[in-house]
Amino acid sequence: MRDISRRDFIKYAVAGGVLPVLPYSRVQGANDDIRVAVVGFRGHGRTHIDAYLRISGVRVVALYDADRDVLERGVRQFKARN
Repeated sequence: MRDISRRDFIKYAVAGGVLPVLPYSRVQGANDDIRVAVVGFRGHGRTHIDAYLRISGVRVVALYDADRDVLERGVRQFKARN
């Protein structure tokens, strides 16, 4: 299982670095899930979404883009991934 602690997630996200995958040594509970919102589907936004989807315990729960067509395309992609 690959997980990251909330503290490490925030530390690396704020630093703008690539989010590392750290070993997880305790039982994961509901409070250990990290929920993120992503603004923008182009460029860095797409990179962030792809990185979040590869991390166990991190869920993308809100999406936004100022361009409605881009937002609708992104929502369709998420629905296709279930």
